[in-house]
Amino acid sequence: MGGAITIYAYIDTTEITVRELDLWSTKVDKKYLKVAAEKTKTLEETIDIVFGLDVKKATKYRCLYIPLKEGTFLLPPLNGEWSFVELKDNIFSNLSEENKKEFNRIVKRPVKDVHPVFEYVIVGLPNSSGNVSLFGCGLDGNVINLNSFKKKSRIKKQIHPFVLKPKDTNLYSAKIKRWHPEYLLNRTGGNRKLKDKHILIAGLGSVGSEVAMRFAKAGVKKLSLVDFDDMAFENVHRHALGIDRVFLANDELFFDCPKVWGLKAEISRKYPFTEVETHLKCIFTILDEVKISKSDIDLIVIAIGSPNNEMRINKRLFELPDPPPTIYTWVEPLGIGGHTLVTLNGEKEGCYQCLYKADEESPIYNRSAFAQQGQDFSKTITGCGSVFTPYNFLDSERTAILTVEAGIKVLMDKMVSNPLLSWKGEDDLFRENGYKTTIRYSFSHEKLNGTKHLYKNENCPVCSKQGGSIHQ
Repeated sequence: MGGAITIYAYIDTTEITVRELDLWSTKVDKKYLKVAAEKTKTLEETIDIVFGLDVKKATKYRCLYIPLKEGTFLLPPLNGEWSFVELKDNIFSNLSEENKKEFNRIVKRPVKDVHPVFEYVIVGLPNSSGNVSLFGCGLDGNVINLNSFKKKSRIKKQIHPFVLKPKDTNLYSAKIKRWHPEYLLNRTGGNRKLKDKHILIAGLGSVGSEVAMRFAKAGVKKLSLVDFDDMAFENVHRHALGIDRVFLANDELFFDCPKVWGLKAEISRKYPFTEVETHLKCIFTILDEVKISKSDIDLIVIAIGSPNNEMRINKRLFELPDPPPTIYTWVEPLGIGGHTLVTLNGEKEGCYQCLYKADEESPIYNRSAFAQQGQDFSKTITGCGSVFTPYNFLDSERTAILTVEAGIKVLMDKMVSNPLLSWKGEDDLFRENGYKTTIRYSFSHEKLNGTKHLYKNENCPVCSKQGGSIHQ
């Protein structure tokens, strides 16, 4: 074999049929970047994001993926130790009859818009663990000019070297580096069962933005992001987005960047296999305009930080005929804690309204809180500045992690009922500022976990009258 090359391959190895891939090559800093992928148009933008490769400007080659049959016993060639004859014999002696026929069908088809001389082959070798190893090569192709047979034709037929060996074939061993999401998730601890899930997240502040990024990182197929706010400078140090997402600017435009657009760009850059749909709207508009059901959305996360509106959302969702499981998440001030409430997870007992007394004359108060009622935590940096609640990025990230862990359990049917989950932080800063905690804050972590279902209100005006299983 000749010198080794590297091919970055996007191949679904669960599909065991011989097939043609696209392979593009371009010269980058005196080396050649070669990217192979399944024939899917939507991948072209992803290739540009991941490799900085514009496929329209690169040279295109034919590349065949050849999966060997189960039970094949071969050691992949190391350091170009196979000759052309050995390569061909080892492949075709371990190829199913169906794939031999498919190979012949593919190589008989006319080849268009590809390099006429060079060919690539990637071989899938199943192993005893149920996974597939990949190895490959590049080799000189063969072109027959048919003009002599058809005077009016300018057709050139590209014959695959495995069909008609060229007189002087050079064989180049290829190291295959894989970037298919199935492979990446399997190697890095991601959850492959999330690849078909759709999650709607309403509220993309400090907690909601972190939730969105973590679900994308976990390998969720689709995220619908709902928020009508713009990113702002004061958000930067406790938000998943940084200062580069505060504005959208180019030579002609300059305007504030909506959080939904900034997060879509960030997720597409870092986790391009997650589809992101943006809604620059209020969640109540979405509830009016979009069909909300378990058949369309697998999970809803509400992170808007507005109890009155969250109670309205809770009521609206309970009125739907087939609502998806829904999680409410919020953080308390000064690092004292954060909460995640699971609802509509297989049964209707237990909802966001259960945390508040109905028809309270005094200001509403969340009964799960670690901070005592009636304390004002709002702060301003300047006399005319906007009001904010003091907590830092560690609090929002910890709350987001709790939410995503709960969400994955819900999606995997490993979450029982509708628990209230809380994490408890230190209260030093809290007490230094003269604030007081509730009895619930004094609970140990074990007691918080042991009482996670006791928040449910038997007289709740939303969920108690509609109790019972919601599974069909």
